[in-house]
Amino acid sequence: MTRVGKQAFLLKMGIYLIAAVAIFISVYPLFIIFLVSVRPRTYSFTLPPVYIFKPTLVHYKETFLWHSSLPRSLWNSIVISLSSTAITVTAGSLAAFAFSRFSFRIRDFLLQWVLTNRMFPAMAVVLPFFIIFSRLGLYDTRLAVIITHTIFNLPLVIWLMKSFFDDIPAELDEVARIDGCSRLGAFFRVALPLSTSGLAATAILCFLFSWNDYLFAVILTSIKARPILVATQGLMSFQGMRWGQLASLCTIIVIPAIIVVLFLQKYIIRGLTFGAVKE
Repeated sequence: MTRVGKQAFLLKMGIYLIAAVAIFISVYPLFIIFLVSVRPRTYSFTLPPVYIFKPTLVHYKETFLWHSSLPRSLWNSIVISLSSTAITVTAGSLAAFAFSRFSFRIRDFLLQWVLTNRMFPAMAVVLPFFIIFSRLGLYDTRLAVIITHTIFNLPLVIWLMKSFFDDIPAELDEVARIDGCSRLGAFFRVALPLSTSGLAATAILCFLFSWNDYLFAVILTSIKARPILVATQGLMSFQGMRWGQLASLCTIIVIPAIIVVLFLQKYIIRGLTFGAVKE
């Protein structure tokens, strides 16, 4: 092996080692949470940790038997995440297509204004949102959380989808219009099908943000519309932490996000790299 070949081999091995360490750091906490959820109580805090034991589902049973509101909270999370994602992707894609295809005087200003809305700290606006929704009678409703998530995800969708639409030749829209399509028809029949990878990647990011949101959910909901992530605080009491039940609930919370990423990861990679190479 030549000197250049050895250097390339060592560089490749170094990259693999860094990637392996990063994967281990990311996956190990999830692995521990899952172990605690199926580990008997007697092995919860033993040192060194016990990795070989007889698994049990008692923590999962106790979680849903002792807390009857958890299924409703899980359903709230599903409805809020899917609804906000659908609304945000639909409205954001239309706005992004308009920014990509039309030229008007304040277009750049509006794009920058949209971006600043995404950069605004959530903590600074959660109290105004709480006051507004309380006066409108929307406190502790799914609609309040859906509106909030839509507002915060919309700039992300507009900027990502605009970059995808910019990489699609505008001549295709003109051809569609010659064939009789309107602007809206060209969007649905030409631009949108060609940007499905970017659309899927954007939708996944919006879903994960909505699913993992805690700040808005804990402030804008109480009992009826409480998502599953906020329901975890019900497992904390003055008597102590119910670690087994908390770990089982955290495992249930993480599973949908993992499933979405595993089944749609090809769209995430393809969408985030769409247009990265110019010919």
